[in-house]
Amino acid sequence: MTLAPRGVLQGILWDMDGTSIDSAPLWNTGIRAAAAEMGVEWDESDDAVVRGHGMWSVAARFRQKKATLTDAVETVALIERHTVESAIIMSPVWLPGVRELLEACAGEGVRCALVTMSGRRSVEAILGDSGLDLFDVIVSGSDVAQPKPHPEPYLTGMDRLGLAADSCVALEDSLVGITAAVAAGVTTIAVNAPAAVQVTGPVVRWQSLSGRSLDDVRDVHAAASPGARTGGDAA
Repeated sequence: MTLAPRGVLQGILWDMDGTSIDSAPLWNTGIRAAAAEMGVEWDESDDAVVRGHGMWSVAARFRQKKATLTDAVETVALIERHTVESAIIMSPVWLPGVRELLEACAGEGVRCALVTMSGRRSVEAILGDSGLDLFDVIVSGSDVAQPKPHPEPYLTGMDRLGLAADSCVALEDSLVGITAAVAAGVTTIAVNAPAAVQVTGPVVRWQSLSGRSLDDVRDVHAAASPGARTGGDAA
């Protein structure tokens, strides 16, 4: 594999749920429909436990709550089927500033990978053809053996882009995703992250991508030299 030049921003690695797309209503619908089908009582406290962990974590939670279906593969398939049924009749709801930044990347040759723990079928249904076309690479939960917070999803994304970690920035909203990106060696911007998510190391916090430009991302990347990564909020 030939890597792009180091030290210059060449790629952005995007989380999907909660970072790029407001997909929570779709997943909540799918999870609750599956929970009702399997005799599981599910509420917001359960949502908090599994946030950012992907559907395998949801399946494990279902088992803990004595679901009638205990096979994880079948449970995830059921959740995704209900989610896809909702997604195919709805257009993707992009979070503020996301689509504009993706289009700027396309215009300036910065490559983009979607790195999500949602299954491939769900990703395709949620984004639709027009959304999928905005990314050069898609890494879904169906493509990796180790989900976030393991670094494999981000390492896979960079490998498929042909980029080194110091040529990329990751955009994430959850502690699980931030941990995965940092473990993969990527400077990370925590976007829409809850206040409880502690920002340390090569991470800065943005409240939103609204009004943010590609130059803003470049500034974060340029400031993250090995000896100067301090973490914290960015104006």
